Parts: sequence; C-alpha cells; structure tokens
Amino acid sequence: MKIGFAITLYICAEKTIEVMKIAGIPGTSFSPSRALGIDVIKRKIARATGIPTTKQGLERKVGRIIIKSVSNLMSGH
Repeated sequence: MKIGFAITLYICAEKTIEVMKIAGIPGTSFSPSRALGIDVIKRKIARATGIPTTKQGLERKVGRIIIKSVSNLMSGH
C-alpha cells in the first residue's frame, strides 16, 4: 500500500487557507479557521440572528423569501 503526501495550498471563498491536505489518508486536513474557533463564532452568530454567514446559506434564504412572496401574490394573500 502506497501512501503519498501532498501539500495543497488554496484560498477558499471565505479567504481562509487550508494547508496540508494529506493524500491517501481520509479525513486528514487542517483548517486555520476551525483551529482558531472562527467557524464556531460564525455558527453562533448565524443561529442567533437568523442570517446565514455563508454564500450558499444566504442564497437559499433569499430564494425562499422570493418564492414565498411570489406564491403569496398568486394566491391573493
């Protein structure tokens, strides 16, 4: 069994840098934002305010609002 090691540097949409993804060993990665607790803070803010902190979450929320508005207009409410 051959295990290779690769260091991958890339910038995510949230501008965090994920460093040292070890190829060949599932579930091994390092995220500075998780290590510093930034993800936990963002999650707590999102739950308390009801406003998503991710692009995908915000898109879902806005889409849901638009669909509800259009369906209310069509049904006459």
